[in-house]
Amino acid sequence: MDYYDDGELTVYDGIEGEHYGVFAGYNMQRGAMVFGGEIAYSMGDLNWPEEYPDDIIENLLDLKARVGFATGNVLLYGVAAYSMGHYNEDDSDFIDATGFSYGVGAEMKFGEHMFAGVEYLARDIGGAYDSDDSYEGDFLLDTIQIRAGWQF
Repeated sequence: MDYYDDGELTVYDGIEGEHYGVFAGYNMQRGAMVFGGEIAYSMGDLNWPEEYPDDIIENLLDLKARVGFATGNVLLYGVAAYSMGHYNEDDSDFIDATGFSYGVGAEMKFGEHMFAGVEYLARDIGGAYDSDDSYEGDFLLDTIQIRAGWQF
């Protein structure tokens, strides 16, 4: 987390934790090209265990646009997203952070409807504290998701 206080920048590294979530989306295919959109929500505890163990990123919401290339049962894609997250500081203060994300992913189809994959997403979100807007938090989150889904 980057923390700005009167123009001074303090950087905290080492965010750890797990989030679990759901996603839903729609893809269209034209030849080998695949275009789609997705909404994904995750929740859990991402924190800084050494500096601030009680400060957590509680949830994340991503609105994604995806473009990819399908070959056989494999889809390789790039993603751009508008992301939102809720940061809770020791149950006393919070930031509703927003920003943009980008990443890549791969999915493999198993049978007629089941698929599984992996996605890397780099988020750059930030915002002002609710109690004092002169303090801002900027979060640079790199996440890896293991995904499984059902295609209708």
